[in-house]
Order: sequence, then structure tokens, then C-alpha cells
Amino acid sequence: MKRTRKEPEKPESPFIERSIVIGLITSTEYIRQIRDVYQTKFLSSPMAKRIATWCIDYYDTYKTAIGKNIEPLYFEKLKEGKLPPDVAEEIEQDILPGLSSEYEREGIDQYLVDSTIRHFEERNHQLLIEKLQAATEAGEVDTFKTLIADFKPIQSNTLTSTQGYNAWELFNMEIKPTEWLIRDLIPKGLTIFGGQSKLGKSYLMLNMVLRLAQKKPIFSDDPETGYYGAMGKILYLALEDPQSRLKQRLLEIEPEPNINIQKIRFEHTWRPLSKGGLTDLELWIKSEKNPKLIVIDVVAKVWDMRSTTGGGRQYSEEYNIFGPLADLAHKYKLSIIAVTHTKKTPEKDVFNEILGGSGTYGSADNLMVLTRTPNNQRQLSIRGKDIDEKHLLFEVSNGAQWNCLGEAEEVQKTEERQSLYNYLMQSGPKKRSEIEQAAKNGLIDIKVSSIPVVIRKMVNDGKIIQHELYGEYSAEGQSNLLVGAKMKRKNINNG
Repeated sequence: MKRTRKEPEKPESPFIERSIVIGLITSTEYIRQIRDVYQTKFLSSPMAKRIATWCIDYYDTYKTAIGKNIEPLYFEKLKEGKLPPDVAEEIEQDILPGLSSEYEREGIDQYLVDSTIRHFEERNHQLLIEKLQAATEAGEVDTFKTLIADFKPIQSNTLTSTQGYNAWELFNMEIKPTEWLIRDLIPKGLTIFGGQSKLGKSYLMLNMVLRLAQKKPIFSDDPETGYYGAMGKILYLALEDPQSRLKQRLLEIEPEPNINIQKIRFEHTWRPLSKGGLTDLELWIKSEKNPKLIVIDVVAKVWDMRSTTGGGRQYSEEYNIFGPLADLAHKYKLSIIAVTHTKKTPEKDVFNEILGGSGTYGSADNLMVLTRTPNNQRQLSIRGKDIDEKHLLFEVSNGAQWNCLGEAEEVQKTEERQSLYNYLMQSGPKKRSEIEQAAKNGLIDIKVSSIPVVIRKMVNDGKIIQHELYGEYSAEGQSNLLVGAKMKRKNINNG
């Protein structure tokens, strides 16, 4: 029985193909650099194929990009009835509206040229694989051999990378230090911030941006312990909060702000990233004098691709969302924070709780996860490509006021030592076995397994006193009468 071959699925590539279309319409230099490698078959979108054909034909005739002539040409084709309705709708909604600012673009976007060539290379190889699979399933050995022999990799005479360097040149390069949104905490680039619903992600973000805009210490009122960030314009996409709720939260966080909060612009709706939203972000960046931060709260609101369950398609879909956001952040040297949710089931590595797979994690420069501690505090875990991993502990008042207590591990050690110190102050000298039993009974907020280490460190620091004769420990500063009385009783009992 002859098997029916399943047609291979085409890659999801809306971002790069839309960018290719914009380049073909607006830039003569871009067309010149890709013309000798361009083939219509390298594009998968019907809309992209249609516009690319018009642009290339126009360039071959007039030796210039079609520019503003794309609009009358489109309506001419539409009038002739030569455009499928879905293609016409996509052109009219996602391409034409965003062109007005692109016509003034100067120079050549070398990154777009390089990305276009990479996309063409991938499509070229994919098309070959599809043909080879078909030949194999049909048992056509000669066809298979011919396809291999005739395959021609993409070779461009005009596109030659000038960004490369050898190892010696790299060794002698002066590399700029890490650039920060918040010094020692969040570097520039794409940060993916995850947390459970109703845990306070939006409150934390609003706290941060209000402090950034006003040049106040972040996450603390103390100038010595707070973090400081870069001044500049902030775009905050509050896509889940109506205006009334947003204002209420601002009043709760900062009842008397200064005028610098005008640097923050709020938007409650935004186009999907693959349908003009990414272009809109770039337009905002270009329109501002000193853009520093974009917050997307939450990124699912601008993610219009279909849901997937795994495999290569999931990776492609995630990377097609977060990859262009990271590219945008790097291109303009600013920060983008994409807020998302985490899984309900805890993971051994807290960063694996962020919804998504390697396409999400691999795109990001930084990952942040907000979790709740057993005593109802909040822990913010941060991991980045250019920073040491941090776990900050927060005390939250009324949901709106966030105060950073410090590094979670150090805070925990301090709390354990304070708990043991307070216990010994109240109870008098105790043996280690008695201290361990008190911990089991919940009288001391400390793990039993941690007690030997905590005692040793506190003895070395002079915070508790070790009475070697009786194998007991007392708190430093405890009443000498209390200790002496207990020691006297032991002497009498032992006598």
C-alpha cells in the first residue's frame, strides 16, 4: 500500500518575514545587499511573498526601493481583484499603518541584513530536506542523488560580515563594563519575570518603576541599603489592570510622588507583537529622548500565537516571541521586563518554574522569579548571564509597601541566630540536646540540622557563652545571677 506522506509544517517566522518586507519597501541599500541571494521560495508567508515580488520587480526596473509607491500599487492590485482577502487584510492592518516612520529611516540596518541571510539559509536547507524526505518515501534513489548533487548553498557576493574578529583581537579589546537598569541587580537586556497569580508581581514592578523615575533608593527607604537605577523614560504596559485599579495602587505605593513620575507612560492595550506590536515598541523607543525601560505586564496579552505542547514548534514559538524582544533591548541598549506566570508545582530549581521551555529561558538575558516563603514573606530570585545569582527577601505591608530585608540566606542566618539568642536569654543555660528538643517543639525558629553550625558560629562571635564544665550554653549579656544560680544548683546536685 502506498503511504500518504504528511506535509512538513512550515516554520513560524512572522517577525523576520515582516521585517524583511519592511526592508524591501523602504531601503534600496537593503535590497542591494540581499538581491543576489533572494528567491521567493525562501519566504513562507503568502503576504511576504506577494509584497516581496512587487518590491523586487520595482527595484529591478527603477533601481530603487518602492517606498511610498507601495500604497497606490497595493490598492491597484486590490482593485484588480488579484489579492486573496486574508492577504489583503494582513497588508492593510499590519504593514501599511506602520510605514510612515519607516520612510525616513537612514542608513542600512546590518543586523536585518544578517538576519535575512540566516533566514534564507535555513529555508534553503529546509526545502532540501523536504524534497529528500519525499524522494526517500517514494523510493526514488536517483532523484535523491540528484538533489544532493544539485544543491547550492547560499553564497552572497555583496554580504560579507565585517563584525568578526580573531582571538588575539578579542584578547586586546577594551570591553565596556556591564550596563545596568538597577546597579548590581538587573542588567540591561531582556528580563523574564515570573510568579504565581495574586503574589504581588505588579505591585513589585510599580514599586520599582516609581522609585526609578524619582531617583529614589529602590526596595528600601534607606539610602545605604537601597539599590539605585538609571534615570530615563519608562513605558509600562499595564495590560491586566484598568485605570481605576492602577491609580489606586499608585496611591497606595506613593501617596506623595514628585513630578518626575511623568517619565512613566502607561498603556492598557497594545497590538500583538507579531502584528505590529513589536514595531510599536520600537516607535516608542525612537520617539523618546532617553528610553530606559519597557515593562510588559503580562506578556501573554501580546502573544497571539497558538498554544503548543512541546517539541520544536514550542521552542520556535517561544523564541519568536522573546528573541525579537531581546534583540530590541540590545539594539537600543535598554531593558525590557516581560512579566509572566509560573507553574503551580514547585521545582528544585526555582527558575524552572517560569512557564515555557528552552525557547523562553534561552532568549532571556535575566530571569526573575517571585515566590512566597513559609512565613509569608516574598523572595525574589534573580539569575542572569552577566550577574551573580541573588535571592532577595522582602517584607510586604498591605500588599503595596515592599521593603528588602537583604540576601535571603543572610537574613535566614541572622533570624536563626536571633531566635536562639532570644531563647537562651529567656530560658537560661541549656545543653545542646535541650536546644535541639526546643527546636523540634517549635520554640526556636531554626532547623535541628543547623544547630551545631549556628552554635559554633555564635560562640566564635561571642554571642553565646559555652560552659565547658557543664556542657551548656548561655546568651552573652545574660544576667550573671541567673547563670550563677543555675551553676550553683548543679554543684549542689553533683555534690
